[in-house]
Amino acid sequence: MVQNAYVSQHLQFAVRFALWDAASPKRVGQMKNSAESIAKLIRALPSSNDACAALAFLEDPRVAPVAMHVAQGSMPAYECLSTWTLRQKSTLNANILTYGFPSFIAAVKGLPPDELLAMTAFDGPEFTGIFWLARSGRLIGFVLVQKRDAASEAERLAWFRRHLTSDP
Repeated sequence: MVQNAYVSQHLQFAVRFALWDAASPKRVGQMKNSAESIAKLIRALPSSNDACAALAFLEDPRVAPVAMHVAQGSMPAYECLSTWTLRQKSTLNANILTYGFPSFIAAVKGLPPDELLAMTAFDGPEFTGIFWLARSGRLIGFVLVQKRDAASEAERLAWFRRHLTSDP
């Protein structure tokens, strides 16, 4: 029964998104938000360390968009708040450098719970950046998360293999 409620909730969301997306000139979730267009929105924000880090990230020529399935590329504000509050806690606990988390979480808290947010992600050599926009095209917020170095990532994958798989 719980599984059916979960599936039902996500099907309702998918149908709402499909109907809304079909009528949207922005075609949210379809990677129409380029690094340049998002950088323009960030330049309009008050200057801060987070905004400067986001601009430097987006202006790096090595940064590339991360293709996402439409259902992964957007979510309602309540789901976004729940998911990204947990991710903020985990990055803090792991001592991972981030930019933008506090202002992004604060902005999402001020939104109607069912407001649909589009998520656009970019991958760079040192950071991964995720940017959320409202249906109107207004920037809600962003998070930059520093990547692990190669040795740390190899150690992390080895731990998962030892503890969570049957692989040696």
